[in-house]
Amino acid sequence: MQRKTESRQIDGLTVVVCQLPPLKAYPLAARLMALISPVLAEIATGLGAVAEGGDAEMPLDLTAVSGALTRLFAGGTDEVVQLTYDLLRNQKVIRDGKSYDLVSDDAFNFAFEGAVPVMLKAAIFSAEVNFGDFWSGVPLPPAGARPSQADK
Repeated sequence: MQRKTESRQIDGLTVVVCQLPPLKAYPLAARLMALISPVLAEIATGLGAVAEGGDAEMPLDLTAVSGALTRLFAGGTDEVVQLTYDLLRNQKVIRDGKSYDLVSDDAFNFAFEGAVPVMLKAAIFSAEVNFGDFWSGVPLPPAGARPSQADK
């Protein structure tokens, strides 16, 4: 099976992601899940508060969002930063017609200069390309979902 390559326009930059080979993808997926599993649990708790009669206009309990962010950075920022780099390393960004292969710190700096939020969005896109089939199996209810009468 051939690894897929996908590109996406993100805030004026073209991000090109080539799926990682399995022996690079698996350790990265394990690190990513270790980091975000507690975050997903916190968000699921917030969704549960909505399902139990919370405000339907507010699909997620803001305390859960705050707790989720706290959990994300509980171990410090080093792992989050390293995962961002690892998700983007060896990918490509096209900015103002110039192509940057993300193989060095200089390439990262030039590609994302003045666009740190775009770098974060690009890392999420890379996770989608590499682990999208995993996320399709995560049984999270849609935001604002309420239990049926049978569930009560």
